[in-house]
Amino acid sequence: MIHYMTIPEAARLWQLTPCLLRQICERKQIAGAVRFGSKWLIPEQAERPGTSL
Repeated sequence: MIHYMTIPEAARLWQLTPCLLRQICERKQIAGAVRFGSKWLIPEQAERPGTSL
């Protein structure tokens, strides 16, 4: 079973701003990240993305 974290949880873990993390998700730079309605869910085992946009 895959466990997910929200944007605010991942942002705290990876020390990124939630806004930047949303942009990274929109660009599909996190493997396994899925949009559920208006929210993004990120697999807990996902690696911290690079911050280059």
